[in-house]
Amino acid sequence: DPYAATSVLKLQSLVSGLGQYNANLNMAKGSLGSAEQALSEAGTIFNQAYTIALSGANASTDQTGLQAMASQVASLQQQLLNLANTQGPSGQFIFAGQKNGTTPFAASAGALTFSGDTNMIRVEAGPNQTVASTVDASNALVTAYNKLETLRNNLLSGNAQALSTTSVSDMQNAQASLNQLRSDVGTTLQT
Repeated sequence: DPYAATSVLKLQSLVSGLGQYNANLNMAKGSLGSAEQALSEAGTIFNQAYTIALSGANASTDQTGLQAMASQVASLQQQLLNLANTQGPSGQFIFAGQKNGTTPFAASAGALTFSGDTNMIRVEAGPNQTVASTVDASNALVTAYNKLETLRNNLLSGNAQALSTTSVSDMQNAQASLNQLRSDVGTTLQT
């Protein structure tokens, strides 16, 4: 029966297509889940940096204490760099855009540079429907890293005024920016 055979072939094609859509969505969820986790950890880094900025702004902290705090900030910068270069479940760099096969972030001379791109990767989730499987966090991560560098320099120089007027609010702003990105990723994961 040619009609039945055609129907079976169409049904097999439909089932195969649905399987591919499901695989695409699972890949996107894995990548976005890794991004959400990395952004959550970055938020924790800035909570710690905020506490350090507050302590450094205290006029009774001596230079030895400030230098120890600066070392803690350097460690936080390394942690942030590691998070910025997080790899997803398939080994791709999750914050690299479409250049996800190479390490997107590098630190040199106290500055973070981005060598990925900001092009989103989208996967087919259904007929004529795509969903983003990446998030552009490049600007937020570079800015956040540089704010940590400013905090570190303010600690090393013993600049209590800059610590209290600039660094404290910088840490809050960086944390808010990263938390907003995390929220955006979470919203995408819910859809």
